[in-house]
Amino acid sequence: MYKLSLIVKALYSKRHRVILLFKAFTHTNNCFLKRFICLLISNLGCEVAPTAQIGNHLNLWHTEGIVIGEGAVIGNNVTLYQNVTIGQKNGKYPKIGNNCILYPNSVIFGGITLGDSCVVGAGSIVNKSFPDNSVIAGNPAREIHTLKNGIN
Repeated sequence: MYKLSLIVKALYSKRHRVILLFKAFTHTNNCFLKRFICLLISNLGCEVAPTAQIGNHLNLWHTEGIVIGEGAVIGNNVTLYQNVTIGQKNGKYPKIGNNCILYPNSVIFGGITLGDSCVVGAGSIVNKSFPDNSVIAGNPAREIHTLKNGIN
């Protein structure tokens, strides 16, 4: 029943259309189909490279301006808000752990790793790695807090 309700919502909501396409993207290994889905997603305001590795249950609250580069690795249950960029520096892409939240206008780039359950504050520029359960903010980003039990 859940899948049917998502399809019905996708008829009326751009956000739900993008979510539906991302679900299709993460559940196919067909290169041609991934490229076609990326083309459809780009027409809805997101840029996703077909070679990006995206885990299950990617949450998108506002879909405008999201950019995910070709070598990016995104874990399960990650939440992205509007204008988040996950890109490369010197040909290296970031790896984002499970259960992370990236708030609006944050930029994550380079061959870095964000551990599981990290929170990246709005407008942060992340260019170095952080361990699990970190709350990160600033330009350049720095750890401002450590979560004891991860994100609830």
